Amino acid sequence: MRGYVNVAQNQRSLNKLKDVFNILLKMLKQQPLDSISITDLCQQAGVSRTYYYKNFNSKEEIIIRELAIKGTEYLRSALRQDTNNIMLFTKYFEITKRDRQIWLILIGANQEYLLFQQFSDVTDYLFHNQLINPTQTNSFPYWKKMVAGALVNVAIEWIKGGCVEEPAYMGKQLVDYLRSW
Repeated sequence: MRGYVNVAQNQRSLNKLKDVFNILLKMLKQQPLDSISITDLCQQAGVSRTYYYKNFNSKEEIIIRELAIKGTEYLRSALRQDTNNIMLFTKYFEITKRDRQIWLILIGANQEYLLFQQFSDVTDYLFHNQLINPTQTNSFPYWKKMVAGALVNVAIEWIKGGCVEEPAYMGKQLVDYLRSW
């Protein structure tokens, strides 16, 4: 019974986070992040200011937490299958395409750095657990950050261009390009 209560509480907490995140995105479409008041955000999201200050240190933290959940979803989804670099990159582009509207809002609000930060954490995990084969690049200490930054930049341009290419194509092209280095 104890596990059931924790799951229910955790789900309620995740639902509240999602509600606050979605309202924040809606507000970001209309105004810069610094112009969004905590009071307006809380009122529109249906949460108290106490809830906000108890759970978040900043509005950026709301975005970071939701992106972390999406990063965890990506890892769980990717790791259910036989893992190879093409599959990992393809899965990344599938999820990015699904979340295209979120990306466009964050890009439009000059919050891309949060996308970079989140995927840098995911890339660290993938390299640490040897899920991305680094080939001959083991000696370059900044390889992980370069891959994360390049991947997010490619995804941003792909999204801005309307996601014309299929995720599988994007995954294969990136792996082929990285192998050629």
